[in-house]
Amino acid sequence: MKNKRNVIKETDKAQQPARIVDQLTPQLKSKLFTSESLSIFLAVCAIFISAASFYATYIQAEAANKQVKAMTMPLIQIDSGNYDINAEKAKISMNIKNAGVGPAIIKYVTYGYKNKRYMNLSSLLQDCCLPKNVEPLSLHQSGLITSPLHNAIIAGNDTLHHITLDQTPDNYPFWQALDKARSELKISICYCSMLDECFISSQPDRYQPVQQCSAIDQ
Repeated sequence: MKNKRNVIKETDKAQQPARIVDQLTPQLKSKLFTSESLSIFLAVCAIFISAASFYATYIQAEAANKQVKAMTMPLIQIDSGNYDINAEKAKISMNIKNAGVGPAIIKYVTYGYKNKRYMNLSSLLQDCCLPKNVEPLSLHQSGLITSPLHNAIIAGNDTLHHITLDQTPDNYPFWQALDKARSELKISICYCSMLDECFISSQPDRYQPVQQCSAIDQ
């Protein structure tokens, strides 16, 4: 009988913590899950969801912006030669190629020759390749063909033939002088994309982004 009473007492002792928890649980629930605390909890969740949604939208917009830039980016390359393989004849050519995808809007071009800077082709040719007493008009009489670059638009994967001169018996001295000057000539071109992102390409194969193609740069 005594053992039975001891067992009952031990059982009551074991159940006391559970009874205390049962008594406290409703109080804790009433404090933790009031309508006010629930509203705060939902508001915090909404903030986190909004922040995550905003970040995902930002990442998506940034990726789309990069894709648009890549699809409109021009890349100007400058090359020259003194022989036409197809025609099999001596021919000086200076070509401006847009190796990019988007069109290039040429803002200005400068020519460097013997530590001097020129803003127009006529002045350069007058100094490098013609006798001092020859009029500039004779440049075209020599068979020289030029295409202006200022404000020109070169489409993606297109080429503008800036200077072309076939060698003839009549223009040989001028042709030879221009061919010699060609190796010392440094052309620098500032141009912009359709998104107003600007770059400078210069020989030999130099390429760098700039803020803008302004008159100060010239």
